[in-house]
Order: sequence, then C-alpha cells, then structure tokens
Amino acid sequence: MVENVISGHTSTLTDGDYILSPSLTNIFEGIHGNGILMYEDTAAGDSNRNAKITTPGYVSDNGTNSIIVRGGYSVLDGLIIPFGNIAAGATQTITLQQSTIEGSTSALTTGQSCLLVVYACSDTESPRYGIHIEQGTAVPTGFPVTPENFLSDTSGLTGTNLASKQSTVLAVVKCIFNAGAGDLDMEVDTVYDVRTFVKPSPIYLSPMTTGVVGNQSNRVDSAADLDGMHGGGDEVGGLSSSNFGAIWQSYSYGTDGTDGDHVLYFSGKQGGSRRTHRIGPNKISVLNTAQNVRFDGPNIFNATPASGDINITPTGTFPPSHMIIVNNAQSSTHKVIFDPSGLSNGSATVGDVGTSSSAIFVYNGTAWVKVFATSSAAGASGSAGAIQISDGSAFSNDSDLTFTGGNTLNTVHLTMAGLLTDASGIALKASVTSNPAGSGPDARTLWYDDGNNVLKFGASTVQFTDSAGLMDINGLSAAVLASGDFVSFSDTNASNVTKKESIDDVATLFAGTGLTASSAVIGVDASQPTITAIGPSDAALTVGQNLIVTGNLTVNGTNTVINSTTLQVDDKLIELAHSPSGSEGDDAAVDGAGIIVKSSDSDKSILWMDDTDGWEFNQHVFPASDSALNIGSDTIRFATGYLDTLVSTNLTIDTNLLKTDSANNRVGINQAAPDAPFQVEELGFGYGTGTRTWNGVVGHASGASVITINLFKRTEFKAAKLLVSVENTTDSTYETSEMVLTHSGTTNAVADIIADNVFLSVYGTVTTVTAKQGVYQGVVTGSGNSQYIQLQVTPTIANKSVTVRVSWQALTI
Repeated sequence: MVENVISGHTSTLTDGDYILSPSLTNIFEGIHGNGILMYEDTAAGDSNRNAKITTPGYVSDNGTNSIIVRGGYSVLDGLIIPFGNIAAGATQTITLQQSTIEGSTSALTTGQSCLLVVYACSDTESPRYGIHIEQGTAVPTGFPVTPENFLSDTSGLTGTNLASKQSTVLAVVKCIFNAGAGDLDMEVDTVYDVRTFVKPSPIYLSPMTTGVVGNQSNRVDSAADLDGMHGGGDEVGGLSSSNFGAIWQSYSYGTDGTDGDHVLYFSGKQGGSRRTHRIGPNKISVLNTAQNVRFDGPNIFNATPASGDINITPTGTFPPSHMIIVNNAQSSTHKVIFDPSGLSNGSATVGDVGTSSSAIFVYNGTAWVKVFATSSAAGASGSAGAIQISDGSAFSNDSDLTFTGGNTLNTVHLTMAGLLTDASGIALKASVTSNPAGSGPDARTLWYDDGNNVLKFGASTVQFTDSAGLMDINGLSAAVLASGDFVSFSDTNASNVTKKESIDDVATLFAGTGLTASSAVIGVDASQPTITAIGPSDAALTVGQNLIVTGNLTVNGTNTVINSTTLQVDDKLIELAHSPSGSEGDDAAVDGAGIIVKSSDSDKSILWMDDTDGWEFNQHVFPASDSALNIGSDTIRFATGYLDTLVSTNLTIDTNLLKTDSANNRVGINQAAPDAPFQVEELGFGYGTGTRTWNGVVGHASGASVITINLFKRTEFKAAKLLVSVENTTDSTYETSEMVLTHSGTTNAVADIIADNVFLSVYGTVTTVTAKQGVYQGVVTGSGNSQYIQLQVTPTIANKSVTVRVSWQALTI
C-alpha cells in the first residue's frame, strides 16, 4: 500500500483518539535531533519510501506474545545507531517475556491489560540489537498507562550501563491476558505506530545580510558580523567568545564588491583565535588590471598583462592557510606581482610571477609565503622524432639519431663500451653479401650472408646445433656406407672425446653365433635354427626400437627387470611361484609370495603368509568412495570378525535386534527406527535437565522463574513414568519424586492438544527437608510433528538457584 510512512502515527491523533505520551515525547526528541534516519527519504524514486510496512522501525504483531521489528538506523545523542539486527537481515523477531523486557515485569492476570513501549537506544549488542522494551502498570479496566522510566534511563536496568540516555520510541504495544502465552501470560492486542523520522538532507541555506533581502554590500562575512547582525549594543551575540563553530551562506566580495556570488563561510577557532574561512566555491578572476584581493573574493587569478606589470594586493584580514593561485598568461615582457608591499616590496621579487609562469601563495598567519612556482620550459630542437641532447645550457639534436613509429631507434653506427643485455633478439639486415666491417680488427663482425644463407663471424661460417646442443647434420649430402668408410663417435673411456672408427670394425663388433662379418657386411647363417648369441658373450644386448617376439619368450635368469612406465598384459591370469617343471611347492614353499610396491617411504605389499594361512596387507584397505562398497553380503559372509575398535555411522545387528541411529543419537533393540534416545521394542527411555540461575538480587525475576523440560513428541509416546530430582543448589536441599503421565493426543500431526490435555499424578516424594521443593505439572509446547510433551517444575522457594533432572520411560502411542 502506498501511503505516508508516518500515517500509522498521525492517524491515531485524530479527534476522539487516545493521545499516547510518546507522540509528544518523540517530538521533543526529534527537535533534539533524535529519530529514525531512513535511506529512502533521500531516494525519490525508491518504491519503499511510501510503503509504511517496509520502512525502518515498523513494529507488527507476530501472533500471541511475539512482535517483529523492521531493522534500520536511528540518530541518538549524535550517534548513528543500527537497530533491529539490521546487519543480519531486514527484521528482528522478539518474544515478549521476562528476559526481553527491561526492568521489573509482572505477569498479567484474568481481565488485565498493559502497555509496552518499544524504543531504540544505544544498546546495540546482542541480544538487544538497539531495541529495548519497558512494561507499564497492568490495569483490570480502562485504557492502561504508558511506562515512562525509559525517558530518564534508557538502559531499563540499573541506570549505569548506558552512557547515552536518549531514545526514540518506535511503537506502543497494548497486551491483554492470555494464560500460557509465555511467562508473562500476555498476548499482543494492538500495535500503535509512533515513529519519528529525522531528515537532515538536503540543508537549505539563504544568503545572510544585515540589510534587506539581496543586499550584498551588508553581507555577513565574519563572526563579528554574526554577533552584531541585530545592531549590537545590548544585543551582541556570543559566537566570537565561545568555542562554537558556525557555517553560513552570504555574498562574495568579488573583484569590485558587487558581483553577488554566493560563498559558504566557516567560523571557528584556529591557533587559539577566532577565524573566518571561505569554504567555497573557488572563484577565478581574469581581469588584466591591478586588483585588491580579500579573503572572500577570488582566489585564482589568470592575468595577461598587456601594457605593463600588474599588482595583486592582499587587503583586509586573512585566516591562516588561505591560498591564492596566480598565473601569468603573458608569453613575454610583463610580470604579475603579488603582495607588492610585502613579498615584492622594494628590491624583493618573491611575489613576482614571470611570463608563462604560475605560483601559489599561502598566508601563514602573519605574512604571505610562496609555496610553489613553475616556469616555462625551453623549446624542442630539431624536427619530429629527433632525440634531445643537452649541450649544457639548452637542447640540441643529431639528425642521425631519431625515433620513428613503432618505437624504432634509427642510427648509422652504435658503439657500446660494455655488454648488450636484456635484448629479446637481434634482427640482422638482409641483402648483405660481404662483411660490412671490411677487414682488420673491425672485421670481428657477426653478420648474415644473404647470398649463401648462412650466419658468419668475420669470414668464417657459424655452425649450428639442434635443440639438444648437438651438431645438426641434416644439411650434409647423403651417401651409402661401404667398407673402408668411417663413422664418428664419442669415446666414453676417453672423457667423451670425439673419435672415428671404420665401418668394418663396427660390423665385426656385432658378429656372434649365427652371425658373421666380412667387409662391413653382417651375414646370417641360414642353417642355424636360432641365433643363440649376438655380440660378445659378456656384453648386454640393447634394442634401440620396438622388439616384437612372435613366439614364446622365455627368460632364464635370476631377475627379470622391466624399466617401463606401463606394463600391459593381455592374459587375465598372472601365476606367481610357478615351477617350470609343473611340480608346484606347498604353502610353506610359497610363504611370502605376493605383490610388493617399492617406495622410498617403505614398501607396500600384499603377501601370502603360511603361518596365518592367509593374505597379509601391510597398509590400510579403503573403498574407492565413501559408503559405496561392502565386505561380504547377506548370503556370503565372513565367519568371524576380530576388531580392536569398531567405528560406524549406523550399526544394525540381525536386522533390528540392535539398531543405532547416528543422525539422531538413538539406539534401538528390536526397533528399526527408535524415537527415543534408547528404545526397546515399544518402550522408550530418555533424559532431560533444566536450571534456574538466580542472580543474587532478592526479588529479581531470575529467582522466581519456572523450569520446563522437553520429554517426548506428542505423536510418538503416551503413557510415561518419570523419576524427577529437584536440587536447590543454593541451600544444598534435594527432593526426589516419582510420577506417571499421559495425554489425550494422537499420531495425527495436525491434531494439536493444549496443556489441559496432559495429565500427571505424583505418587511418591522424598526430600532432605520438611518443605516440599517443587510443584509438578504436565504441559505442551509447539505444534504439529514438533509438539512436545513437557514437565514444568515450579520451585516452591524463591530467590534460589535450582537444577531439575528427569529420566523417563514411555510406551509408544
């Protein structure tokens, strides 16, 4: 709904309505600067600015004894205060009970009503989040009265824990009696919106003058003018002698005192004395004649002296740090002189600003000083692209040294006294067929011979290697090796020196049984059924490429070593400890057989062990993914398991004989889905505890509260037996009682019951003193599947700390 955001407040102030006191006190707080600060107030296009229920501070009924406060920001005592837990979300839900209401509280009785004041204060910590609530006196008839303690003490407690005592009221809530609605038996009846908003933006200013409207000659440009704006005499103001500051708008002095520009002034103490400053805006003067400058006149001068020097003379009082910028736009002859009676008085020239120059002058409280100056630079030498070279007094250039497009340096010769470093590469000129350096020492030149397509150093051709640093022979002419030819090799027995060997010797080297070598040719004896030896008998055979064996491969050796990345075997069966004769050994003979994975961190193995008659793993065994694989099954099981520790999320023994539910921390016997911490078939067992901690102040609510303990869900158990211990820990007094409980609820989730449908009977009590320590009652809380049967214990002695413990057993419903 689109409406004024304060309509919920103003609509209750019509004729015949009750006037609630916060409607008046909020006005005074607002005049003092306290109220809600709303972003939407300065966002004219925001849809929420006219939507009352979505604006900050709006309080609504949340049902029974609960309210919702829409979070936001308030201005209180000069602070921006976030309220309603705005950092965590848009709203804060508050249950109206003793723990959330400040000061003294009293539960309502039949027919009574009361008013609660919901106000924003500076207590921004959890759980208050800037929201306090105070309860007024309950009345049996008529309209209840509004509480007022918060007007003098916003803390609502002892009055000492909040330094700021200022507040703004968000709402007044009328509550009526409702038995069982929290510990105060109160239910929300009506919410009265009494919010006050502050809107400091924008700030509108009108030009101040001691004359008529628009009279700028009587402008107010000093604290003295403010103090004497009503004529002085007996009506002199006290700003000048106070420590207050002031901001106002008036007229600028300008260049002739009549330009009428608006200026923002600030008056405050600086260096112990009252000063008035021009805050802004900046003003530029472009007059080319002599001028007097005041602190509220132009502060930037751009002059072009035409016929002679120009004086700019500071006149009147200036505050410390006042800044004047002067620029001389004349390109020759004439100066602009600032402060001719000071900086440039007589032979002094500090205030002189020469042609094509600028300067900044600052007043230090007693005199002007020049803090910055610039002068024109010398012109460039040469045409575009020429590199500037200093000749000691000016710039010159060399026509052979230039920069052109693409950041290219052009020069005929480049002579370097050291190394050329960090160069990404050197591009050599094409179409060169002879050493460009000629002969002699200068011939030590690295150049590209375009005619022969080679790189040369002086007259010698540079030979290249491949990426591995080896000599590239791809450019050599091809020929057939024949007897008498030589090949080169690296001799590892002679420090890898390169040597040559005849091809005939190479062939002889590779001869063996079934192989002959003659005139560099290796012959194979066709009468040999197999080649039983290749090369010398004491040398290893190395095959440089793939080796394919079309028959069986038999290795008769001590070790078979395979140095490869991946071993692929097409057979689906690998036999270990196989005997070539087919006569296999027994279990003892193959003891220790298996698979070993070598690792520098220790070997990983799966081995057959004869003494345990089983496989031995020396590492953990894990499934490939969590909870995805089984050990055995329902039909194929391991006979017996031996474990030091069993760690399991859920445990099921013989289907439902023993069932653990780790998600809810429950155990069931003959019960697949236990509803209690421990359940045997249809009988559940549970435990609960509750405490009341008294703060030591006699009469405080902490010494009179009841203790309520959840037992079980209304839809799961009915007939129950309770063993209850009430322990007065303040006086070391103890009481034990036994009782039975039932209720009229069913398994229907939507058929909620009330406290009157819970029945409890105490049949045995024993205490350590004469007086009985507790009164017992069965109650209910929540709704639907979350409706719980509870035990409510009311301690009979106030102002004591009490602990209640209860164990229960109950039959399922």
